[in-house]
Amino acid sequence: MDPVITGAVFIIAWWLSFFMMLPVGVKNLDEAGEAGGFGQERGAPVRPDLKKKAIWAAGLAAALTAIVYALVAIDAFGLRR
Repeated sequence: MDPVITGAVFIIAWWLSFFMMLPVGVKNLDEAGEAGGFGQERGAPVRPDLKKKAIWAAGLAAALTAIVYALVAIDAFGLRR
């Protein structure tokens, strides 16, 4: 596979993985039992852990990219016929 296409597959897989992980393990102010400040949204997450989720999304995207790369390498989609 072309490196540009591989990079595009990785970026798309990363964004999809990242958006799927955003709601995982998040508690809002009501669920955490904390009092918010003036003007603070009650549904806002207390600790979103975005850095940890971005790293997990990168690992998942790498695995998905490797799977797509392998499927293209063995011509599982029949693109070379």
